Amino acid sequence: PLTSQEGDHLLSFLRGTQRDLFNLIQTAGWLLYSFYELAKILGEINVLKDLMVLRERVLHGVKSELIELTRLKNIGRKRARILYNAGLKTLEDIKRAGYRKLVSLPLIGPSLAKEILEQLGVKVEAQITIRNKTRTGTLEDYFQ
Repeated sequence: PLTSQEGDHLLSFLRGTQRDLFNLIQTAGWLLYSFYELAKILGEINVLKDLMVLRERVLHGVKSELIELTRLKNIGRKRARILYNAGLKTLEDIKRAGYRKLVSLPLIGPSLAKEILEQLGVKVEAQITIRNKTRTGTLEDYFQ
């Protein structure tokens, strides 16, 4: 995949716009999906996984090491790279790391950290302070 700088250089070289690059990526994704469907029809099952991984790489603009992370809602290439560089390379790593580790990372705030963990089936404990009284429990406990 292209880095932002490489993408900008390519656009400059081709005299294109961001919209042109977006259209190229969408077309490549569509073609790869079409190849996948054709391979299914033709019984070429040995290439199906590779085609889907390649399609995800093209659409998300990431290396294969980040594919698993970009499958999470609201995690694109930048956040996936942040997680990966912080040692959170798999969904299991994220589960083990927990809420506090996630919110300590750039571009991942409290709401997103909670959402990520909930996607992974982890119930998030929230600590809420109201009028100098601290309550610990799940958010569902608080609102009941």
